[in-house]
Amino acid sequence: MNSQKLAETLQSFNEMGSAGKNEDLGRNPKSLKALEGHVFMPFIFCAGVSKTIGGLKANGEHQALDWGGKPLKSPYAIDEVACGLKREGGLLMHWFLVVKYITDNK
Repeated sequence: MNSQKLAETLQSFNEMGSAGKNEDLGRNPKSLKALEGHVFMPFIFCAGVSKTIGGLKANGEHQALDWGGKPLKSPYAIDEVACGLKREGGLLMHWFLVVKYITDNK
């Protein structure tokens, strides 16, 4: 993942969050807020799955794609958002990491 692009995407998202309006995706303002003070750690892991449920189409750079297959302006699609796999088995790994981070940083 390109760290510069990730930083730019996060900055853009935070600006929209502070303004309360997501111009890229039209996100509901009730669920839109800046992500500040968080630590992001990308990692690769292999997970088991038994069902698929759709999801966003993404390219090799984790960019969400539009209906024509072109990258959208800023969002990245990761985890089950992109792969469309039901959360079970190894896919719960990210939840364990989030809970551990929250627990360690209370």
